[in-house]
Amino acid sequence: MSTTLTTTQKEEPTDMSDEETAALITQLQQQQGAMTRALKAAVEGRWVGEADSVEGWLVSLDPGLSGNIQSNPPSYA
Repeated sequence: MSTTLTTTQKEEPTDMSDEETAALITQLQQQQGAMTRALKAAVEGRWVGEADSVEGWLVSLDPGLSGNIQSNPPSYA
């Protein structure tokens, strides 16, 4: 069962302190950096097997993916 927010369903804003907001922004910036490095690794053909690979960066973002990533690198023949 999936829950989808529509335009009539809105989440109420939460009251966050400036420190909480800053911590959240820092976390999002780190996640964005990891995704950017994963894309760079993909462009450079580093799919699996090392920390600085697509697999390595995805597992760093979501440890639950460890052992569950099956890469199918493109063939440029």
